[in-house]
Amino acid sequence: PYGIQFGDSLFAKRVNFLDMNIYLDDSNRIEYSLFKKETDARLYLQTQSFHPKHVFRSVVFSQMIRVIQRNSKDSTCVEDLNQLKEDLARSGHSERSLDLIEPRAVQRAIENDLYDNVSQHSKDDTPRTLR
Repeated sequence: PYGIQFGDSLFAKRVNFLDMNIYLDDSNRIEYSLFKKETDARLYLQTQSFHPKHVFRSVVFSQMIRVIQRNSKDSTCVEDLNQLKEDLARSGHSERSLDLIEPRAVQRAIENDLYDNVSQHSKDDTPRTLR
C-alpha cells in the first residue's frame, strides 16, 4: 500500500533519483543513501597532476561531505566513506591525508545540518530534528 510518489508516478519502495537512493524502510520511514551508477569508474583527480595542493584537498573534502549528506544511516555512511577513501587512494591520495580531512568533513556536514535546521525553523516555526 505504500510507495514513493513523484508527481503522478508511483514507484515501489525504492527509487534512484540523481545521486541518491531513496527508499522506505521496514517501518515505512523515508531513508536515503548514496547512489552510484554501475558505469561510475570512481576516478578522481590524480595527485601527480599539476594542480595547486589545495585543489586536491578540496576534492577530498567536498566528496566526503557529499557522501555524508547523501546517507541517512550511519552504517551506509561509513561504508560509502570507506569506499571513497579506497577510490581516492587509487588516485594517489595518502591514507594519512584522507584520515586528517575526514573529521573536518564530518564536522562541516554537522554544522551544515545545524544551520539548515535553524534557518528553516526560523522561516516556518516547525520543529526540526537532526539525523
